Amino acid sequence: MREQTPPVALTEIAAALKISANTLRKHFGAELAVAAPPPAAQLDLDGNQQPGTPATSPREPTPGRPEFEPSYRQREDVKLAKADNWSDDRIARFIGVSRTTLLKHFALELEWGVDQLRMQVLRDVKTAAGKGNRAAAEMMLNLPGMIGGTSVLPIPEQESETAEVSEGPSHKVGIGKKEQARRDAQTAHQGTAWDRIVN
Repeated sequence: MREQTPPVALTEIAAALKISANTLRKHFGAELAVAAPPPAAQLDLDGNQQPGTPATSPREPTPGRPEFEPSYRQREDVKLAKADNWSDDRIARFIGVSRTTLLKHFALELEWGVDQLRMQVLRDVKTAAGKGNRAAAEMMLNLPGMIGGTSVLPIPEQESETAEVSEGPSHKVGIGKKEQARRDAQTAHQGTAWDRIVN
C-alpha cells in the first residue's frame, strides 16, 4: 500500500509562500480543496482511507425526469392565452404542465406577455403607417397618448372636392373607380321615379 505523506497545515503553506492564511484561502481555495485529504474520521491511524468508506466526490445527479424547458412556441402561446384573459390553471392544462411549473418557467410571459404583444402590434402599426397605410396612421393617431387625433389627416372628401376636372359631370381627381361608383350610387335615384320613394 502506498504511503501518504501527512497533511501539511495551512499555516505552514502560507508561511512557506510568505502570505497570510486568508490570502492563501482566497487565491488558492480550489487547489486546496482538491489537495485536501479526506476527513479524519475516514482515515485509519496510518492515514489510509478506511475500507467501506465512500470516497469524497461531487454528488452525482439522481436519475429521473429532466427539468422542463419551455419552447419558443409555448412561450408565445402563454402570452396569447394571457392576453385572452385565460386563468393560470387553464393555461397550464393547455401547455401540459402543472400550475407550479407554469409559474416557475413562464413567470415573465404571465406578467409581461400582454404588454409585449401590445408593443409588437404597435410596432407593426407604426411600420405600416410609415409605409403609407392610412388605416394604420389613423390608428396611431387615435392612441390614447397621441395629441390631436385624426383631425391631423385630411379627409378624402375635402381633398377630392377641391380638385375637379371638366372631363365628365362627376369625375374628380384623386378618386378611384370604386369611390366614384359609390358616390354615384348614392345619388342615382335623383331625377327618377325612385326619388319620391327613397326620400
